[in-house]
Amino acid sequence: SPTPVYTVGTLNTGTPNGSFTGSIATTNDRVYVSNSHDGTVTVIDSIHGTVVNTVNVGTTPIGVAVTPDGKRLYVANTGSGSRARAWS
Repeated sequence: SPTPVYTVGTLNTGTPNGSFTGSIATTNDRVYVSNSHDGTVTVIDSIHGTVVNTVNVGTTPIGVAVTPDGKRLYVANTGSGSRARAWS
């Protein structure tokens, strides 16, 4: 049977109301959330539940992926047809 999913809290990422979250990627201690409305990725400390950074990545980021070693984050930007690479 499927594992139930529970909301344990919410965290304001600082993005405008109506912002669309396109994708989420995780490592052991970070959560990366793409914010399509303002062209950023929010980096969250998953241990402390705090926003540690918001990075400009390009137009309409909808996909994020972290390398297995957690050292690089790749972002797909649909608005500009580009990709961004950010170091974690």
